Amino acid sequence: MASENRTRIQQNDLLLHEAVIKNEPAAVREALQRPTDVNCRNNYGRAPIHWAASRGNVEIINLLIESKCDIEAADKFGMRPLLMAAWHGHLDAVKTLVAAGACLAATNKKQNDLLQCACSRGSLDVAEYAISLGAKVQTSDAAGDAPLALASRAGHTALVELLLQKGAYIDAVNKKQNDLLQCACSRGSLDVAEYAISLGAKVQTSDAAGDAPLALASRAGHTALVELLLQKGAYIDAVNKVGRTALHVSCECGHSSTAAFLITKGASKEARDNSGRTPLHLAAVHRHTELVRVLLDAECHVDAVDNNGVTALQMACAQGCRGIVEHLLAFGANVHMQNNVGSSALHAACAADATDIVELLLAHGADPALTDQVGRTALHVSCECGHSSTAAFLITKGASKEARDNSGRTPLHLAAVHRHTELVRVLLDAECHVDAVDNNGVTALQMACAQGCRGIVEHLLAFGANVHMQNNVGSSALHAACAADATDIVELLLAHGADPALTDQWSQSPVSVAGGAAEGPPEGFRRAARGSFSAILDLLTATANLEIPHQWSQSPVSVAGGAAEGPPEGFRRAARGSFSAILDLLTATANLEIPHQEQSDGPSSPRADDRSRGHSPAPSEDFNNFRRRAQQ
Repeated sequence: MASENRTRIQQNDLLLHEAVIKNEPAAVREALQRPTDVNCRNNYGRAPIHWAASRGNVEIINLLIESKCDIEAADKFGMRPLLMAAWHGHLDAVKTLVAAGACLAATNKKQNDLLQCACSRGSLDVAEYAISLGAKVQTSDAAGDAPLALASRAGHTALVELLLQKGAYIDAVNKKQNDLLQCACSRGSLDVAEYAISLGAKVQTSDAAGDAPLALASRAGHTALVELLLQKGAYIDAVNKVGRTALHVSCECGHSSTAAFLITKGASKEARDNSGRTPLHLAAVHRHTELVRVLLDAECHVDAVDNNGVTALQMACAQGCRGIVEHLLAFGANVHMQNNVGSSALHAACAADATDIVELLLAHGADPALTDQVGRTALHVSCECGHSSTAAFLITKGASKEARDNSGRTPLHLAAVHRHTELVRVLLDAECHVDAVDNNGVTALQMACAQGCRGIVEHLLAFGANVHMQNNVGSSALHAACAADATDIVELLLAHGADPALTDQWSQSPVSVAGGAAEGPPEGFRRAARGSFSAILDLLTATANLEIPHQWSQSPVSVAGGAAEGPPEGFRRAARGSFSAILDLLTATANLEIPHQEQSDGPSSPRADDRSRGHSPAPSEDFNNFRRRAQQ
């Protein structure tokens, strides 16, 4: 019953909200006669009184006040009913709420008070009323904006005049150091800007970011205001703190008409910001196709490079914007140029998976064999990023499948190490060399095993990958799979004839790797203690020689028993049974009398101080380096 009552009240609350929003006093009166919460809130924290205030319906406001609503309720933005009424310019609603005792000093979360809310929306009569109640014209909000700045930004000249008459300080600035003129220019308020200039506002003053009024007007795309400022003496190529001119700013924001006007007035098309970027760079990187055409028609330098050696063409390719690429190529952009790290437009298009742009660049003579400073071709980049369609297209256009970067890696290596299964299949179908090795002797199969990517391993094995190949430190694919704890891949490799007794240059077999011995005591045994390799050991010991000792003369039996940690901890852990499964498996065939590195003085057990003596540093650095290289 209680649940049904709550549901009924919630439905009534919803009806009350709807009635107020629809501005229907009769429906509100009817809703209030039912069991309902007059202060019920929606997801924005707004109660019915907020909606009534925003609509300025005095009758509904009075009905809610009579029903004991909370006139100081604040929504999630801190807006109270009085502020809401002022914001929407409803003077009668403001007066009604004031008469009901609403707090005149209340502010929202931006610290806007009654007067500031009125000024933000240009409500002259509400502003006059607020001032008559004692509102201060110099009070600043959280952004440092006084009522004058808010009125200026909103473009309300009459309100600006009123505030100045009431003592507002004409040179006041906010936290961004925007004054009256700059606030007007940032929102394109032509009338307020003219009024501010007539009062002596300076057109060259810069704010905290170094933006003069001209830059602010250009960013907003207000060409008429730009023209006014130039007529009043604004310097057309003035720069802000990042070195950008008004033309830079208009190109960044995509205002083609403003940019075209600035160019006709002599703005520099080749001006460079602190990053070396021209207006063309900014138009290209922000995908403003029409603006790029405006600049090209004005004969800007199509192949200008920024501080990183990047051209507008490379930026457009990286953004995947074919329209801009077409314009730039039509105006002679050089497809062979490389940036400071050797990347070309083709590299950029491949990284963006923009196959249509790749086709366009190749049609204009781009070289798919061109390499960057680490020796990677466009196909390398596509494979690294996993873009199979672009890679397949490059292959059909003759891109080398066997090209090697500075590390000796082919596209297949990169596809494998980055786990791009579909791309590996594309390359294999194109008959790439499945057993190519990099400078470290690593194959794609070894990389895929190190990544634990069964799908790629299956593809490589299906195309004849050699499971016996060893890298420069003697590690095989099976070593890599064991190190990655990839039980399913270990099983797959064994099924394809991988030799579990094959050792690397430290005489470590996959068995010792699976047991964690490659990391040496004590970390190797801590990992064995977690039992994470038990499944792998089950597989390996079915065929492996369990008596193969590793560098410290420890057999897999001693690893499983925790002997490397010395009798106290090692045997306590064995006693807990954490290795029972492994021990059961190993002791079936192993010689349990295989000694530890340092024998005890007694007949059978290691000395108790083995943990502090006799343990060499782990010899796994090169092997772990192999793993890290494989994962790059």
